[in-house]
Parts: sequence; C-alpha cells; structure tokens
Amino acid sequence: MKRIFFLWLLGLLSCCSHLALAQTYYEFAYKNQTGKQCYGFMIYEDDDNCTMRVVEVSKDQEVTASKDIKYTGQQGVEDGQKYTALVPEKQEANAPNIMFFWDKVKGSKSLELIPVFCFDLEKLDIQEPESFGEIGLADMDAEYLQQFYEESEPTYKSLMKAKKRVVRQRSAVAKKLGDGTDIYRTVMMLLAESGVNVDISNLPTATTQSNPPTEENINNDGRSGNTSAQGFDGNDDEDDDESDDWNDGDGSDDSDQGSTSNANQGSNATIPDGSGVTLHFVSVINSNVQDIGASCERDYENLKSELKGVAQALGLQFKDYNVMGDAYSRDAVSETIDGFRPGSNDVVFFYYSGHGFRFDDQQSRYPAIALTTTAYEDITENYLLMSDIYKEICSKNARLNIVLSDCCNTPIGVEQPPAYETGTLYGRATNNASLSRLGRLFLLERGNLLATAASPGETSICDMMGGVFTLAFLRSLRKEVNATNSEKVSWTNIVNNAISTAYQRSSEAGNQQHGLKETTMYR
Repeated sequence: MKRIFFLWLLGLLSCCSHLALAQTYYEFAYKNQTGKQCYGFMIYEDDDNCTMRVVEVSKDQEVTASKDIKYTGQQGVEDGQKYTALVPEKQEANAPNIMFFWDKVKGSKSLELIPVFCFDLEKLDIQEPESFGEIGLADMDAEYLQQFYEESEPTYKSLMKAKKRVVRQRSAVAKKLGDGTDIYRTVMMLLAESGVNVDISNLPTATTQSNPPTEENINNDGRSGNTSAQGFDGNDDEDDDESDDWNDGDGSDDSDQGSTSNANQGSNATIPDGSGVTLHFVSVINSNVQDIGASCERDYENLKSELKGVAQALGLQFKDYNVMGDAYSRDAVSETIDGFRPGSNDVVFFYYSGHGFRFDDQQSRYPAIALTTTAYEDITENYLLMSDIYKEICSKNARLNIVLSDCCNTPIGVEQPPAYETGTLYGRATNNASLSRLGRLFLLERGNLLATAASPGETSICDMMGGVFTLAFLRSLRKEVNATNSEKVSWTNIVNNAISTAYQRSSEAGNQQHGLKETTMYR
C-alpha cells in the first residue's frame, strides 16, 4: 500500500548555483539586524543546492552587494509547530534564516508555504519579509541582474542568455497567436528551420482547425465540457546574436530495458496529418481513500497543471479523462481506457496515484493498482495490473505513450514504520521553459515509457504536497526543459532523474524505494 508521511519538505524555495538544473527565481525585500534595507535574489533548485545574493542599501543610499551565500535545509519544531528552515552555511549580517511553518499554507489547488525570517534560530526573532515573489527569466533585464552580479560573472551571462532564448521564442509565438494552430505550427516551423528533421508539408493552417487549444474534461458519467485555453504570453525584447536553442540537444537512443508494447517505430519526426496534436491525460486517482486520498488528489492537480501548461505552450489540444472520487472503480477505469481514441500523432499520458500491491505469485514486477476505496471491498477482485494497462495504452498506437504509477509494490497487508522526509522536491514555477526543448519532447519523440515508484516489496511514500516519485518526476521534467539546460533532451533523462531523486529522498526518510522503468523511444 502507498504510505503517507507528513514529510518535512520545503517544496517552495531554495536556490541553486548549477545553471543546468531546474531553476526557479525569487526576490525578497527585508530589513537586516541593524535596520538597513536589503534585497535578496535567490536561484532555486532544492535545499541541497541553495545560494542567495543580497544587496544592502544604507540610509545614505550606499549599496553593498554580497557574493553567493550558500544555504542548507534544517528541520525543527517550535511550540509544537513543524518548520523547515533554510540556514546559511556561514553566518553573515545580511543572511537571514528563511523559515516555513507547515501550518501556514495558503491556497487549495496549489499549496504555497508562507516564508518568514529570523537571524537567530535559538531566539526565533521572527519577522515577515516586506515583499516576496517569484520572478521569471522573461521579466529579468540587464539592469535588474546587475544589481546582484558583475557582467563578467558566469551566472549573469547564463541568465541573460536563457532570458533572451525564452523571450525570443515567446515573441515568435505571440506574433502568430490566432486560433491556436499557429502556436503549434510556429514551434514546428522553427524546429525545422534549425535543421531538425521535420516534415512540415502537412502542418495545419489557420483554417484547418477552427477552435483554440481546449481542455475537454471527460468524466465517467459520460459528460464533457470545453474550456478555452489561453495562449502563451510573449513580448519582444533584444535579439541574441548567439545561436538559438531551437537547435539544442537532439536526444539519444532511449532503449534501455526493452518494451513489451507495440511501439510506433520511425526514423524521423514527421507530422502525418494536418489535424494537429492532442495531449490525452488519463488519470486514475484514489482521492476518496481515507489515509492518502488528499495527497493523491494533490498529485493529480500538480500533474494536470503541468501538462495543461505544456499543451497551451505548444498549441496542442488537451483532453483530461479522470477516474476519481465517487466514480472510482475497476469498471470505470476499464471503460475510460477502452473508450478514448488517440490519433496516430497524439501524446497519451496515463497516471495512477493511490494504493498498490502485488500477489505472491505475480509475474510482472510492476504493481497492481487497488481499485477499492474502503476496507470492506475485496481488493483481489478490484484491481488492474500496471503492465496490462501499459500494453493496452500502447496498443492504441499513439505516437508517444507515457505511463506512470505512484504507489506501493508490496504484498497485501505489508506495513512499514513511519519516516520523515528531510529534503524538498517540488518547485512552483513553470515559466522558465525552453519551447524548443518542450517541442522536442512532446512533438518529436515517439515510442513508449513505463515507470513506477517502487520495486517489488517496497513502499512508496507521500505527504501533503504529493507523492515523492510524482514530485521527483515533475522536478526532472522541469530540469529537462529549463532554458538554462544545454544538455541533450530526452524522456529517458527525465525518468532516470526522477527515479534517482525519489530514491535519494525516500532514503533520507528511512524508506528506500527503487523505481522501475522500461522505455522504447525512437526519433
């Protein structure tokens, strides 16, 4: 069964000095211990890779800037309230401890921890920041960054280069906004112009597809509804005389453990028809179960938000088929999988979050998913094997199939002692992605990927922010598409990083989980 632990995650801030990672950027305003005005610029990876630059402004407007201040994460309890603190490795006058109390959370769809400051963890002289907010690459300019960095510094150069990439790509798309087809067409044209092997002869035109990218919610009672998706915002900015990252990284051969599926094979990235591409998100979420239901629903919200954002950014149709709540049952899952019909150029993303198990004589190493919501239902009569779901999804012959499960993989009734997470996996930002890297993953890749959170005999842990494996997957996806990343882009990179990160975090929590995967990817 999937276990829930109210983990001491940070999940919101920290910052990182490695520019090839999944960065998020934050800015702070606060007073130091002597009352001087300070402004902080933070680069986020996780609380094992944290730095901050601070600018101090005196009353006579003298400005002093710091070098990188390294932070590490610590956990504690104050008056019965759990908190996570980012603590500078070396105490400096302008370097506060940044604290997050886990009972101070805002938002329902997207949980956000509220930061507070203190300069002494013993005294806990807590103060609220004057301001705190996220800043995206597109919103940075040279004048802003030069408050914190010299122009000759590698971090400054990397941020400016990534900013120009993001702005240029968004600007190219913004000029083509229309019915939504133009977004997709623009991304594909730019990829083709950069030398990627793309057949653009049958790309859709503005009259081929009359509606903008939409989200179609398909529930188990057969009802459906359409919601217009907004286009990707963009604005013109200075040109970059360096080569554009529409030509960054072409991936690699992703075959590693073999596949039991019927793969769509091909030697290049062609667009076989003019009808565009749909991203089908098929999710099975055990949201009503008492112990982990809230965490499973958080997984769904996190992943749906991510994939819907990808679809909007690339001009794809987005369809959300979900089995959850009172409709949760084996029959509903089977009907949903049987019922949807992806096109030959579509993307299918299947996801399960809930309890998982395995039979003593089970041959497949992948778990069975428990399609029960109470202890009074017979689990041995209400389940499906992830390996069978994978085969059925792949048999529909979509161009790209991603099948994930975040659940335990233990015999029925096996329990493990509770543990506590010590690190963070989740970052909020999705606005620093390279459209070219997204395009390569979702428009050019073809094949199949199956992955699960735990090996046979292992549990999978989660907390109020979601499952450790799911959060690791999201973090790895964002790392792969980040505009500062110049490595080759591939789904194998994403799943490998997700499995290794989940293993590291679960080990720190006293619960080692070795994820499983198999992929067959083609270009």
